[in-house]
Amino acid sequence: MIRSKALEINLARTQVEVPIDPRYACLQEVMSRYYGLLEGLNAYLKEVSHPYKNWQYIVGGGRGYALDYFHMFKSHPRGPDAARVLMDVFFEALAAQIPTAVKVDAADNLLLFIQKIIKTSPPFFDRFAPLINDAFDRIANLPEALFILFVRSFYTLKRVAGDWSDSPVPRETDTGAIHRMLARALRVNLDYWLLQPDPFAAVPRRGPGPAADRGSGVDLCADHPRRVAPPQGATGNHRCAVRHGCRADTAPPAGNPRPRAT
Repeated sequence: MIRSKALEINLARTQVEVPIDPRYACLQEVMSRYYGLLEGLNAYLKEVSHPYKNWQYIVGGGRGYALDYFHMFKSHPRGPDAARVLMDVFFEALAAQIPTAVKVDAADNLLLFIQKIIKTSPPFFDRFAPLINDAFDRIANLPEALFILFVRSFYTLKRVAGDWSDSPVPRETDTGAIHRMLARALRVNLDYWLLQPDPFAAVPRRGPGPAADRGSGVDLCADHPRRVAPPQGATGNHRCAVRHGCRADTAPPAGNPRPRAT
């Protein structure tokens, strides 16, 4: 088999013995009771520690360890440290120069992991609360292009925040991080919708107004439950004026007077 020089150089650069980064020792310690799991974990951590990372494999594998084995973290003394390094893997994937689809998976997996911790960590929740709060702060301070991935995630920030508010959060916990995260998410949503064209402007309507507004379109107030036929010359406030652009100078018909203020 003839191989190009470039391929040989690439293989020589990537096929190297990679030591596991010492910061993952806490994760190894948590899972050290099960040799079979530890063997697979070490293979995974070698990939995470590799200078030429396969991020799709790393993000998918991180999801498995985060969700399937969190029950081993809860009561272990180094459980919060192990959960933190797994979160770091997802945050590093978001910052890497990789396809957007993999970053979307990293954001989804991170939110799902946070939700998993919130729902299943009691009665050890107080040990993991600072970690979750720190994750909220890191998400809130991400660059706009990355933060939007969390706003659009299937595992919505609102849902995760609701789980957090229903959990036994320690009194001394600073809730500023989750408030900043939610406030930013609301601003992003609002800015998006403000940039969209008004769909009502594309619907022709009948009735008073400029000639351009008239035509063969339907009268959107024709079947309105609050529509009234005002007497000629009457003035008042028509219920559907704001929503449907009807005339606002209408009043209830005779025999249906306005209720008096008491």
